[in-house]
Amino acid sequence: MTIPRMTGERRSMPNMRSTSGGMDVECRLEAPVLKELLAYWQRRRPAADRLPGRAHIDPVDIPALLPHIFLVDVQRAPRIYRYRLFGTELADSYGRDITGKAVDELFTDVFRKAVTLVFNHVVDHRAPLRTYGTMAWREKHHLRFEAVQMPLAADGAAVDMILGAVVYR
Repeated sequence: MTIPRMTGERRSMPNMRSTSGGMDVECRLEAPVLKELLAYWQRRRPAADRLPGRAHIDPVDIPALLPHIFLVDVQRAPRIYRYRLFGTELADSYGRDITGKAVDELFTDVFRKAVTLVFNHVVDHRAPLRTYGTMAWREKHHLRFEAVQMPLAADGAAVDMILGAVVYR
């Protein structure tokens, strides 16, 4: 699978049952919550060529955003993604809290591949990524979503976590 390079390029992004959407490397976010989180992440960068680490992110600074936020630990070899934190709004939408669970143990094969593709892009490119679209999720037939995923690196360079947020409409 290749990752879309052009903003606005449409790409099928399978989900629990089905989904369509895309990836936007320019992060042209619509949801105010996501815009606020991306701006916060950008302010927390120690330098233009360095990434913020988990130590740079203080939940006290962003209390209104916390219900929408997730944190994912990145294990490098083999690459495994494990949810360290899953906000209450996300848990309500998903139907359970998945904190502590790895992507590989949570999702169907197709959705696991889509989530891994997104997380791999964030890790490999060391840059934020916006994802968006519609999906069939639980009992909801066509739920619109928008998300942003941003790299975190304790040493400023090697991505060891992903900070993200999702808004459902």
